[in-house]
Amino acid sequence: MSLEDQIVDLQTRVAYQEQGIAELSDALAHQQRRIEQLTEAIRALVQRLDERMPEPAAEDRPPPHY
Repeated sequence: MSLEDQIVDLQTRVAYQEQGIAELSDALAHQQRRIEQLTEAIRALVQRLDERMPEPAAEDRPPPHY
C-alpha cells in the first residue's frame, strides 16, 4: 500500500469517525431532552397526587415516641 493510499484510508476512517461521533452526539442530546421531559412529567404527576391526597386526620397520626 502506497503512502498516498494510506493517507486516503486514514482520511476515510477519520470521516467515518466524525460522522459516528456526530450521530452519537445527536442521540445523546435527544435522550437528554427526553429525560428532561419525563422528569417534568413525573414532577407534575407527583404534584397532582399530593394535591389529591388528604392530610391524615389527627386521630390517624401515630402518637409521638418518647
